[in-house]
Amino acid sequence: MLFFGAWALKWTLHVSSVLVVKCVVQDYTPSDEVLVILEDFRMMVNDCIRIGVRENLTSMKSLSLKAYHQLSQYEVAAYYRLTAISKAAGILRNYRKSLRKNSASKAPYVKKLALVDCYGFRLEGNMMRLTLRAREYTYIDLNAHTLEAIRHNTLRSVTLTPDNLSCRVAAIMAA
Repeated sequence: MLFFGAWALKWTLHVSSVLVVKCVVQDYTPSDEVLVILEDFRMMVNDCIRIGVRENLTSMKSLSLKAYHQLSQYEVAAYYRLTAISKAAGILRNYRKSLRKNSASKAPYVKKLALVDCYGFRLEGNMMRLTLRAREYTYIDLNAHTLEAIRHNTLRSVTLTPDNLSCRVAAIMAA
């Protein structure tokens, strides 16, 4: 209840639905070409981090202006560059925060192989098609549990690691 002088306003919030996001994980064995893309993505993120540390950049825009063209040396789909820049920007923001607390913090770098894909995937039957390079794709068989979770919800993003495939799905639930 809000009071304005002698007037009282009562606001009621009616929520009819809630967006729920969950993650479905499935084990898989990557092909050699997927492992190459995972390594390229890790190196792209580390290149962005080096540029950001050297030039004191943390925002997505400033980092993408400095790093985007340098990432063209990697033969990957163009949107993986943007995803690498976004991941590096988050790491750089956390690094700057840790520098305020401890000035002896080491410069960050990514060790683990992981690829986040928000754009270049598509379901084709019981398989997921992932873009490797322009007009080059790889296919991953999906198990029954993953297919069931994806078919009834909206697929948001896919994360690949050397061990598993992780799918983020969103659903609107009634409140």
